[in-house]
Amino acid sequence: MTTKTSSYTLGTTIEVPFDEAVRRITEALKHEGFGVLTTIDVKATMKAKLNQDFERYTILGTCNPQLAHQALELDHTVGALLPCNVVVHEAHSPSGLV
Repeated sequence: MTTKTSSYTLGTTIEVPFDEAVRRITEALKHEGFGVLTTIDVKATMKAKLNQDFERYTILGTCNPQLAHQALELDHTVGALLPCNVVVHEAHSPSGLV
């Protein structure tokens, strides 16, 4: 079930291991015509750049070429919002929710 998680995001919670969640989400995006252009491991980046620990948190930069083309044809400034980001992070719970 999708829920509004803030004024600018939608989210859902699934009870699977983190890597499995990333795999499933990537496959679901592909099924909807989105490709993953970038994968940012925020935990690794925070450790490498700031020597700070952080939860498992991955940002998938996704794009549906047809939708991106349509949006850019209407307004070139929409490029500032591309690619579309999908965030996967571990919930702080003993059951391992993602």
